[in-house]
Amino acid sequence: MATKKEGAQRLIDSLDSGRKIQQKLWFAVGQAVVVSAIIAWFTQWQFGIAALLVFGLLIQFAFER
Repeated sequence: MATKKEGAQRLIDSLDSGRKIQQKLWFAVGQAVVVSAIIAWFTQWQFGIAALLVFGLLIQFAFER
């Protein structure tokens, strides 16, 4: 059985990894929005929306694993 110190360390590690995941998530969302806006600017706006939806799915798949 794990000691209290080991349990506390695991809790601290999980909180740290949660913060790192949040930072990576916002960075990925920002990139998706920027790239989709560029696609919408240079093509039709429907392609920008489609790109944003595809990027959203890719981000969701990446963060669910």
